[in-house]
Amino acid sequence: MLAKYLPLSEAKILAYLNPKKKTFQVEFGAAGTRLSLSTRKEIEAEHLPGIHFTDSPSRLYRTGCLPATRLG
Repeated sequence: MLAKYLPLSEAKILAYLNPKKKTFQVEFGAAGTRLSLSTRKEIEAEHLPGIHFTDSPSRLYRTGCLPATRLG
């Protein structure tokens, strides 16, 4: 499902999601950062278990900051 939205192959996504070492969480690196709001909403609409987003400011402006979305 995620291969439709991220610039990664299905095999690479599966490698991230099934690491050889036991981990608490994984991130998709550069491919999972700076997602557009529309891409985030499309992924959320898939209701994929275990997939969560983290918001972080990307640039600061006098009037506030614009949030960036990261998939991890």
